[in-house]
Amino acid sequence: MNLTNAIIIFMVSSVVIGFAGSRLTKSADRLADLTGIGKALMGEIFLGVITSSCGPQFTFPAILCFLQA
Repeated sequence: MNLTNAIIIFMVSSVVIGFAGSRLTKSADRLADLTGIGKALMGEIFLGVITSSCGPQFTFPAILCFLQA
């Protein structure tokens, strides 16, 4: 992969992440209004869980690959 392709992939990924983050924030705001939970608490719980959930998705497969080797 050359530098130009890497930069293009990075830029597209940045736009996708920005769009997804904006939608996620709006969803958390609506859930806070519907459930009566404060927006700060909803942000702490909902957004914290969502943003931290990617760690195990990469960690567990790496462990399984290591154990199979």
